[in-house]
Amino acid sequence: ELVFTKKFINTPGLGFTEFIKTKDFQILIKYHKRFLTKVSEDNPYGEYTDLSRELYLKINGELIDVTKRTNFLKAFKEKKKEIKAFMKTKKIKYNKADYKELNELMNYLQTISR
Repeated sequence: ELVFTKKFINTPGLGFTEFIKTKDFQILIKYHKRFLTKVSEDNPYGEYTDLSRELYLKINGELIDVTKRTNFLKAFKEKKKEIKAFMKTKKIKYNKADYKELNELMNYLQTISR
């Protein structure tokens, strides 16, 4: 059964991350902004970048960077075709997937991993 939460945890090596957890693995989401010292009339003190995220998959205690869709699919190479078909059917764009879509994807992964 999928446990989907917006709880933040302190992950060694990553800092505070949000997580989506299933029985077999977790997806950890690390959010960040960078400060740009670019000074302009509109921003005399600099500005921050837009919020971006990094995704990590934790399987058997190992963290795998799955921010990019290709890395995510490599982590499940034996089920790659099924995952791609599921994402296409559900119209999930991995790089822009929201909580609901990540939840669906994780739930699907849990069912095909059995």
